[in-house]
Amino acid sequence: MAVKKEDQGKGYAKHLIRHGIEEVLANGAERLWTMTRKVNVPAQTLYKKIAANYPQLELEIKEANAVLVNNPAVTDALVFELRVKEHCK
Repeated sequence: MAVKKEDQGKGYAKHLIRHGIEEVLANGAERLWTMTRKVNVPAQTLYKKIAANYPQLELEIKEANAVLVNNPAVTDALVFELRVKEHCK
């Protein structure tokens, strides 16, 4: 997911991510994840803030290597995994 530079800061990404979380939870998923580059601190901050609003979920952040669609070079990335807590299943 990406938001055009001129539309950043308007809450579009936050709305899309929250909607996605609500949809997958409503359909019975117990975990979901997204990935971002290590240099994308604004995205990391957003993912952490959103995760904090879901007390039934726990967030784990893992380092990973990724190959981006628009750039075949391997890059350092972070995987943000949200899991439903055991006592909330």
